[in-house]
Amino acid sequence: MVFTEVMYDPHHGLGDATAEWVELCNVSERELTLDDCVFWNDRGDSDPMVIADLTVEPGQYVLFAASQDPAVNGGLPAVHQAFDFSLSNRGTTLSLRCGGAAVDLVSYDDGGLFPDARAASISLDPDAYTGAANDQGFNWCLATDAYFDDPEGNPDNNNLGTPGAANPQCPDVDTTVDYCRFQFPDEIAGFIGQGLDAYGIVFEEGITDRSPQSDADRRLTGQAGYGPQGSDPMVAPGWTWVDATTNAGWNGAIREEPNNDEYIARIQPQEEGEYDLIYRFSLDAGHSWLYCDLGEGSTNGYASADAAQLTVVVDPCNPNPCFDPPLSACEDNQLVFFGGDGACEAVDGEPECTYMVNIREDCALMNLQCVVDDAGDAACM
Repeated sequence: MVFTEVMYDPHHGLGDATAEWVELCNVSERELTLDDCVFWNDRGDSDPMVIADLTVEPGQYVLFAASQDPAVNGGLPAVHQAFDFSLSNRGTTLSLRCGGAAVDLVSYDDGGLFPDARAASISLDPDAYTGAANDQGFNWCLATDAYFDDPEGNPDNNNLGTPGAANPQCPDVDTTVDYCRFQFPDEIAGFIGQGLDAYGIVFEEGITDRSPQSDADRRLTGQAGYGPQGSDPMVAPGWTWVDATTNAGWNGAIREEPNNDEYIARIQPQEEGEYDLIYRFSLDAGHSWLYCDLGEGSTNGYASADAAQLTVVVDPCNPNPCFDPPLSACEDNQLVFFGGDGACEAVDGEPECTYMVNIREDCALMNLQCVVDDAGDAACM
């Protein structure tokens, strides 16, 4: 049993309290008896609806609705059972559970990854009638067939859906990102476990061109990735991908790219080596990606020769090698003692230690001179 259609925002003569509905379909090849099953809205503000006396044939659809009365629910055909919770217009998780186990879950939103619906159901494409495929918003579209006509006779205000019947095919959706490129830096070096920031640029009409700043949108996702030099990131093993977020400090107008957005990702490589470093972007939750390198980015396709370069080495300061402070020394006739662990800084791949002064003694106060002996140790003499 999978969720195939949801009307969460009826209008024009229909109200949420009586006309919301949910459709499920038996996509198996056997008869299913839904004993010990519950259907509910996982917001936690209502009790689950215990399903009663329901046997579903292969390919059969089942409707649950806010009301079983056709006079107020839009004339829905054969509603099996009414639920007493509401379907949030902003999004929620619908679940069907049997014997305590999840049979199907759908977490829809309202105009994010799922369609923005008003007076129309969200309808699952018939080619996506599985419990995994209906989790993906791009497999849903707005219904186009009217099931309840506008009482005032305006066809533009009909409520749309196919309750209790097969869904029509969804129109093809362009899920290819328009353009992207790796932004900065061309070359980056760091130590194992060190956090390093990588920046990418993306353009997607209707999303990134809404303002000169970065326009965060759940439909558009970006990742920075690093992998073996010269390898194909689309198929080669050994690539590591890190989710990126929009860079809040980006101003495309200043950079003369007002329609593009900048993303930032913090990578943290765990093995030393030389790597290619690139970006990729997706409009369908990662099912397909546009890969991009430096220079012209995705305009001329991805080429490993144009990838940014990442060098990862062992940190000479980890663990801290500065545990042997120097001998006492003389500074302006003061006897100086060093103590404790020093601060380490990597310089040209080698550790440099700096130790703090622990004690100072002014030899002049004792009418003495600070002198360094042949062994390199200092004393007031």
